[in-house]
Amino acid sequence: VSSFPVKMVGDGSTNITITNNTLIGGINGISIHFPFASFFTMINNTIINFTQTGIIMPINSTSYGDVLNSSVSGANGFNPALNSFVSNAVVDVANYSIVLNSDHNVTFDNVTSNVNNGFLIDNSNISLINFTFDSSNGTLTFRNISINSSSTIDTVQRFALTNNSIYLNSTAVPELNTTSALMIKGLTGFTIAYPFVDVEDDGTFVFCASPRCTDSIFSDAADTLSFTVVGFTNYTANTSLI
Repeated sequence: VSSFPVKMVGDGSTNITITNNTLIGGINGISIHFPFASFFTMINNTIINFTQTGIIMPINSTSYGDVLNSSVSGANGFNPALNSFVSNAVVDVANYSIVLNSDHNVTFDNVTSNVNNGFLIDNSNISLINFTFDSSNGTLTFRNISINSSSTIDTVQRFALTNNSIYLNSTAVPELNTTSALMIKGLTGFTIAYPFVDVEDDGTFVFCASPRCTDSIFSDAADTLSFTVVGFTNYTANTSLI
């Protein structure tokens, strides 16, 4: 267990591994930063209380099973570089889960994040495979998205998981307007639930039938409604089909 951040300034360092550590705080707000390294591996580390960024990943790097947690205002999660791979990570930060700036061939696989500002992606290529935003109100899972954009994608205030509602502004972020898995939580008092959709984004909801909504499963024991959608607007649960 380490009560200090890890930062190395060197030239050409390779094959560095950090495993099973707890890292607290950061140098200049950053917990892990190897700016001149490559082929860098992080496995099952817990990184907390950083003020700027949890991990700035060098090129050709891998993060597996790392947990990033910081409630400090402005704290971001991952800032990966070229050919980075992040898997089985948990991100719980106050600001963006992912920040990318002109970095390519970056993959996030089976990652769970809290619901704050989401992504800030600028001129980058990124793949999201089973990337889940999770809150007490529900989950939103991007099953398989490849984003290759020369512009800036900023999801702040463009998606929300609130009480009996999952929303994403597909006009503002069309790159995320794809098949995804949703779960609405907290449906106490429901004995049955059906997915409803606001097709025109005007506050009027109708039953969400196939092919827009499929695989609908209500769990009375868990008070949840799970279903798959082909694209985004606003979705909610209702107790009847009309």
